[in-house]
Amino acid sequence: MRGTGLHCGMSVAVVAILVLACVTVHENAATEFEKDLLVEVDDASGYLIFGEGRAPLFLVPAQRATANEQREGDGARVRRCVGTQTVRAMDPLLLFDHYHVSPPHGFPPHPHRGQSLLSYQIRGSFKHRDSYGGHAEIFAHGAQKIVAGKGLIHSEMPGASEPAVGFQIWVNLPMTSKDVEPYYQVVDAADLVTTFASSAHHTLVRVVVGKFNEHTGRLSFEPEGNRHTSLLHVDVVPGDAFVWDIPAQCNALLYVYRGTLVDALGNTFSEHECIYFEAQTSGSEPQQTRRLSLDALEVPGHLNSSFVLFVSEPLREPVFHYGPFAASYRHEINAWIGAYQRGEYGVLAK
Repeated sequence: MRGTGLHCGMSVAVVAILVLACVTVHENAATEFEKDLLVEVDDASGYLIFGEGRAPLFLVPAQRATANEQREGDGARVRRCVGTQTVRAMDPLLLFDHYHVSPPHGFPPHPHRGQSLLSYQIRGSFKHRDSYGGHAEIFAHGAQKIVAGKGLIHSEMPGASEPAVGFQIWVNLPMTSKDVEPYYQVVDAADLVTTFASSAHHTLVRVVVGKFNEHTGRLSFEPEGNRHTSLLHVDVVPGDAFVWDIPAQCNALLYVYRGTLVDALGNTFSEHECIYFEAQTSGSEPQQTRRLSLDALEVPGHLNSSFVLFVSEPLREPVFHYGPFAASYRHEINAWIGAYQRGEYGVLAK
């Protein structure tokens, strides 16, 4: 991710707790229990030590941005977190869009190669067709994944008369998977894995891809390397916080779909805000996990707040991203465009 980086040192705050210097801790960030404890730092591990226990470090935003609405495709409207001038990519993410498409507009036939495309529907429906015979209509809380591999053509258009609202994510494929045969997966809403964030059974977690605790989503991410990749859609009820320990070697993107969130450090995140978290890249004894803790602030008109979270270990491979193509080497782009123009990616299924 361009223009971001974390450089953390240690500093003592004389209010009963010791925190990382790169973290701004608001007055009510620590619990009353934590404020009453003498806190030390284990220099070897980087953990905060509360009495005889250990508390993991919390995720600290590396960058924040508001996703402003823009036009895309044939009359579609999107709010984009990745694939902008500010954040060109966030390895392995190449694009992250929150889309709103009303018929007859949409995304007419176009090619893809060298990447996977993941769509998750919030409202309405999307009809998918591709040149390898894949076709389906996904409805609210359904999901689909297209592995473009060595190249295909597809289209996505809203069904019926209701606007289609959801998320589309482009994920770079590793070099070893750039030329795999394209294929298509779909998961209906009835088959989407759902669970709760805690024993209170209020905050709902939908596991679209990957894992949340012991729950595993139904979409496979094998061509992408299964690098701790997860996509979650979470509805947070005030007072029942979402808490998850994320592998420290992963990048993460949080998008606030609805309402307002507050994390354990006192940071507030507003509707349509993109929050970027960077993977840990150095340290003699790397932290195994970093904790993300999010609660919803009570907002008039909203019973809860909602967010989408994407987590993945970066590939750390070269990528040349040109529109719908994600190549490992620059010279491949012209060859891939030529293959498309010669009709080598096939034709759409009827």
